[in-house]
Amino acid sequence: MLATLAAAQTPAPSPVPLESAAPVSYSIPSLLSPVLIALLAFLLH
Repeated sequence: MLATLAAAQTPAPSPVPLESAAPVSYSIPSLLSPVLIALLAFLLH
């Protein structure tokens, strides 16, 4: 399960330049997606 989380987060670029260059409407989902992945991992575990 940890390997799946690492593989899911690996393609995502660093959130720091994204937050500085992207609007708030994009930075919020980028922050929520790791939380949703962790929640799914917890429920499926």
